[in-house]
Amino acid sequence: MAASGLHRGLLAQGVDSHFYYRQNQSANGLDHTYSSIDELYCPSPPSTLFRKSSMGKWMEQKHQTKRLIRIGQHYHLHLLDNDRQTEVFSQAEMHDETWLDASRFRHQILNLHWTAFAFDFPSFFSSLPKRLPIVWTLHDQNAYTGGCHFVTGCQRFETGCGNCPQILASNANDLSRHSFRIKRAALASRPVHVVAPCQWMLNEAQKSPIFARAKSFHHIPYGLDTSQFDAATATDKNMGSRLLPTILFGAEDLRNERKGVRYAIEAINELAKIAKQLPLNLGGAPTARSIDSLGEHSKRLRLWTFGKSLPPETLGLIDPSVVIKQWGYISDRRLQGQLYRSADVFWLPSLEDNQPQTALEAMACGTAVVGFAAGGVPEVVRHDQTGIIVPVKDAKAMAVATSDLLRDRARLARLSQAGESMVRQEFSPHRQALSYLELYRSILEGRVGILNRLARPFSPRTESHPKPLRPKAQERDSTVAR
Repeated sequence: MAASGLHRGLLAQGVDSHFYYRQNQSANGLDHTYSSIDELYCPSPPSTLFRKSSMGKWMEQKHQTKRLIRIGQHYHLHLLDNDRQTEVFSQAEMHDETWLDASRFRHQILNLHWTAFAFDFPSFFSSLPKRLPIVWTLHDQNAYTGGCHFVTGCQRFETGCGNCPQILASNANDLSRHSFRIKRAALASRPVHVVAPCQWMLNEAQKSPIFARAKSFHHIPYGLDTSQFDAATATDKNMGSRLLPTILFGAEDLRNERKGVRYAIEAINELAKIAKQLPLNLGGAPTARSIDSLGEHSKRLRLWTFGKSLPPETLGLIDPSVVIKQWGYISDRRLQGQLYRSADVFWLPSLEDNQPQTALEAMACGTAVVGFAAGGVPEVVRHDQTGIIVPVKDAKAMAVATSDLLRDRARLARLSQAGESMVRQEFSPHRQALSYLELYRSILEGRVGILNRLARPFSPRTESHPKPLRPKAQERDSTVAR
């Protein structure tokens, strides 16, 4: 979604942009500026397309056999039935090689995005034109690790991975180290320019030997089209009464431990205890009533979730005084906007994160955010300016901060207004597109150390591929400028 948003923003700036995807659920609704990356691939290495000798064919067959055996062994040893895996883990080598047909690739810049499962590192990068500038936008940490997408506190990527805590039968020369070496070799001679939407991610990327020879590093925040959350057409959905304070918590997969559901549950239970003892301001108006007087069933709070729903055994851990509603996946962005607006506070208990879109979305809809001081979260949720930041894993602090906001509606309104203003001013698609456009120009004009200067005048054409889908309905994307 982020890559596609950049693509549309570049088109609006007059850039000849094209978006390549590997797989896409909504491909039928895409216009002519979107294409499958398969259109650029050829079935075998360009160097061997015309190699007809029996010896050449035998060598190629031997190479493929050894390669497939190695990939299979790594998968079965380290990933098959890996119930320890809470994040996606992707190998640098794929079963099918992805050789790019250079004669079909006529672009000035390739902007990669979320590329896991989109291509095979050795074949893809070795078939790219040698001097093609590559801008790599980081949406997670996979580009500079041995396979994990978030390191969950492990810093082994700084020294080449190995003994990976996220795979089975890990050892010093396990799949993570093998994939790390492949990535490092594939990018060693490539003019790569790294972009991250938050400074935290950029700082981490600079620690990895995979990007040791990167030409430059840049911080360009995401752009968010706030108009998509207009709630005018979503009024047919009953969001319920505003009598009870409402906490909203959402992510693509709430069962992912990194999203902090464990701490969200601890926090809602703690908040329920506070609500039984202290008066809160409800419905936007001050009141001296205790929450105990609310409703014949003594319900005190509402917890809403969206994304992949929590299982019954998890819901059973929540205080019975909390009204729970799980909205599931919401594809209607205007309905999602109404959901944000109908909540009093949005919780972001992530243990690691890049620049979470949900935080920007909540603030764009005028809802204050309380989040953990993890990753790039504090760069967006600025403490006591656009939201509240509490220590990572401190559920009690999250509950106390939320109760303070619910009792101080003036402060809640101030944070909500400041957050909405910040998103509209600093995270607009227009601003994001201009930042990338300036980066593309500086690369092509040689202002960031690029080796090749193109003789023709700059007339940027950009291409992107959305994230190819994996079983989790995720996409892999990349933006290309030509």
